[in-house]
Amino acid sequence: MIGPTDRQLLLLQLIHQHCADNFGQPPTMRWLCSKMGINSTNGLNDHLVALERKGLVTRQPEVSRGLWLTDAGLRAVGVLQDGLDDFIVKYSGDVNHDERVLGWLKELLRRRNGGNV
Repeated sequence: MIGPTDRQLLLLQLIHQHCADNFGQPPTMRWLCSKMGINSTNGLNDHLVALERKGLVTRQPEVSRGLWLTDAGLRAVGVLQDGLDDFIVKYSGDVNHDERVLGWLKELLRRRNGGNV
């Protein structure tokens, strides 16, 4: 499988960072558009479809913020190694570290429980 392009990697990093900063809550499409410099959610959707095909994100249709990085997506941004059981949060050295860990743990629980915490 071909890895993500530079632009797709940026999108994965934005999704990851938003989840880490917001207790595991995925970003909105409009927020991602603003960060990526994309004018329409349709343009963003094209990127997300490509990431889905590559197995890097999963989306839940008709659910607000129904967007998550897969294990492969987490590996692409350097957060996950060797599956969910070896879940690794890289320490960034800032004061929000505990909150980021909590956010990722909530995301881990959500994934293991089929989307429910």
